[in-house]
Amino acid sequence: MSSSTSSQAKSNALESIKNYRVSELQTLLDVANVTRQGHKRDLLQRCKLVITSNFTSQMANKIQQINNARKRSSRSHRVSSSSSSSSRNRPIVLPKTPPIEVLPQANHIQFINLPFFEKMRNIECSNMPVDWHAFSPMRFTLNETDIDLIRKNIARVFLRIAPTTVHERHNDVLPPYLFVQCNNQPVINNNISKQVGSQAHSISFPTDITDKIILKANTSNTLNYLWLQSLAAVSFKNLPKSYTLSVQLVHCVSIDTLFDLIIKREPYTNKTDNDNDNDSDIEIEDLGLMTTRHRVSLLCPITQSLIVVPAKSSYCSHLTCFDLKAFLLMNERRLQWTCPLCKKSASYESLRIDERLKTILSNVPPNCSTVEVDSSTDCQYILDSIKQEKIDVTDTIHLQKNNEDASIENSSNNNK
Repeated sequence: MSSSTSSQAKSNALESIKNYRVSELQTLLDVANVTRQGHKRDLLQRCKLVITSNFTSQMANKIQQINNARKRSSRSHRVSSSSSSSSRNRPIVLPKTPPIEVLPQANHIQFINLPFFEKMRNIECSNMPVDWHAFSPMRFTLNETDIDLIRKNIARVFLRIAPTTVHERHNDVLPPYLFVQCNNQPVINNNISKQVGSQAHSISFPTDITDKIILKANTSNTLNYLWLQSLAAVSFKNLPKSYTLSVQLVHCVSIDTLFDLIIKREPYTNKTDNDNDNDSDIEIEDLGLMTTRHRVSLLCPITQSLIVVPAKSSYCSHLTCFDLKAFLLMNERRLQWTCPLCKKSASYESLRIDERLKTILSNVPPNCSTVEVDSSTDCQYILDSIKQEKIDVTDTIHLQKNNEDASIENSSNNNK
């Protein structure tokens, strides 16, 4: 190596090591058999001294290797930065976990029966895991028969939602932070702020999406859905792994049809025990015997008017009833039916006509609102109601006034 070449090589080496990292300076000192301990400033000073005083070809090769490695690292970093920049311009699709195979199939999820809306068929259904971030649209079509039934108001299209579990029939629920569109028209926008630790979902009546459907046979309808906020990041009670969305065609059942079906059932059988909730017990002494009579109202607790057809649930133990048609009207769009008197379950399947009270209602005088029933002898003791007494007083006043008017008129005629 000539003196001019050696001088240029030393100058290039001294310039290169200015930007070396600690590990690279230590590698260079190892080649020169010089101690590698100390701070970066000390290491750099030693490298400069070695290059100036004892710059060998072995050291020159090591500097060249370090420089080449630094160039490769720099190019790799630029490519990575460019790739990262371009990826920011594309939508991020997060992995879909857990895989759909670990969940029950969507068409296996069972919903509770709706008395007023009988399921005809499942049109389409899909699972919606709570930790997914992207979903493919649900597409479904209706045939000519479906369209004809909808146009005649015989059928409707419902969107039903339930947790994805198969061990029981589910009430319809409204999950938190759920957004659903049908043919680009919002049908659910549950962007509510729920407190941490609250119940994950609330019971809700199915969503009627009939008005959003394209009423044309074999035309694709699109249901888009997404989470407005990650449910996995929020602490909820009873949060399932997934919810199932089901689009169903349902048959509209009239209240008269349900009414007639209940009338044809086996009538209600009174309980043999004395657990008559919501009834007033009166002890009456009759020939030295103590007899318990139950005071029963004949007014419907829903309408506050006289019961027409008395009914109650087979789970009820009280003698008082409610009016069947009023109860059906009240629960047309409810999932959970309860007795308005005792608050026990009063599902459609459990409703029965009370023949005993039906007979009582057919025999009571007009405007009577209360009776006393002797449970031991099945006798009926009818009490006049306050309304009846008020009507009697009013009738008496009118009768007296009419008599006075007639007396005055007769007196006037006699004077003539």
